[in-house]
Amino acid sequence: MVTIVKQVKLQFKGRSWVVPPGFLSEEDEEQFVRLRVSCYGLCILLGSCKKIRNPSLKACMALKQLVDARNRKLGLVEEEDKKPKLFGDDERPTPKRKRKAQALESPKLDLDLPDGSGIVTVKAVKWTREDLSVLLEAEQLERLFNFLLAEEFCFEAESRGYRRTGNHVKKPKMRDPAEPSDSD
Repeated sequence: MVTIVKQVKLQFKGRSWVVPPGFLSEEDEEQFVRLRVSCYGLCILLGSCKKIRNPSLKACMALKQLVDARNRKLGLVEEEDKKPKLFGDDERPTPKRKRKAQALESPKLDLDLPDGSGIVTVKAVKWTREDLSVLLEAEQLERLFNFLLAEEFCFEAESRGYRRTGNHVKKPKMRDPAEPSDSD
C-alpha cells in the first residue's frame, strides 16, 4: 500500500516545525498558517528552550500589537478616540453593538509592521479572540518572525497561577466485606 502525505515544514534560524494540518487553512486558493500563542512547535521554532515545560508567546507584546491592529482594522473593537466619555458632555449617542457576526468583505487584509519592515497579509476574522493567521509565504513569515524576536520576551511567563486543592484526588476503593482479604 502506498500513501502520499503532504506536510508543511517551516524552518527558521536552524530550527524547524512541521505544521499540523489543523493549523493550516485555505482562503481563495491561498494557504494561511495559524499562530497560536501556546503552540509548542511554534515556540520551539522561535527559539524557546526545549527544557521549558509549557512555552508560550503570551508575553510577546509584538504579537499582541499585531492582533490589536487587525481587530481595529476590521472594526471589531472601538478605537480610543471613538469611545464615549464616562463623564462630561457627550453629544453623540453610544453605538449599539452588533450581536450577529457580519459577513467579511474580503477574507484577508494587509497589516503594516510597527517597526516599518514591511507588511504582513493576515486572514480576516469575525471575533477578537481568534488567533493570528498569516499567509504561508516565506518572505512574510520571515519578516514576521524577525519582528517578533526583535523584542525581548520570556517564553515561560505564566498565564495564570495554579494551585492544588485536593478536590480531584482519587479515594481508595471500599472493600466488600464478603470478599476474602489477603491477610486472612
